[in-house]
Amino acid sequence: MYGDPAALRQLAATIVTSADTVRSDARGAVAEAEATQWQGAAADSHREHVQAVASALQVIATRLDEAAEDLQAYAARVAAVQAEIATAERAVTQYFEGALSALESGASSVVGSVQQAAGGVEHFVLGVVDGSSGGAASPPWQSWPWSPDNPPAPGSKDWLDLGNLAFGSGFSL
Repeated sequence: MYGDPAALRQLAATIVTSADTVRSDARGAVAEAEATQWQGAAADSHREHVQAVASALQVIATRLDEAAEDLQAYAARVAAVQAEIATAERAVTQYFEGALSALESGASSVVGSVQQAAGGVEHFVLGVVDGSSGGAASPPWQSWPWSPDNPPAPGSKDWLDLGNLAFGSGFSL
């Protein structure tokens, strides 16, 4: 799935150049065989053989063109997937930042309210906020393979899976 679209396109261009060279060489061989002054049955057989080889070379050139087209199409698919991954990475990073900010804000609000109302129970509230008392809501990524502290590697296709976790199974870009 991964690859370098620019390198793939360059390879496709090299293959097209090779196909053009094969075609040109085939035409040149036929022209040379036809231009020879040699006469007789052996000369005719030689020209027929050169023509057959040239026809086979034309088929090879066509197959090279098809391979180059397939490689170009693959390069486009790789570029599209890389763009999707980059978009998912940005979206999930923003999601994590927003969720962490909301959790921190909510935790600060709870701690502040309880400290004002019952200064002596701060240790209980802090236990709830950090999850050690079992009473606090856990962040949605607690059961995910990735979290704000442990995101996928930059550019990894795992960002697409994480996007589905963060935004639901219908996540699309």
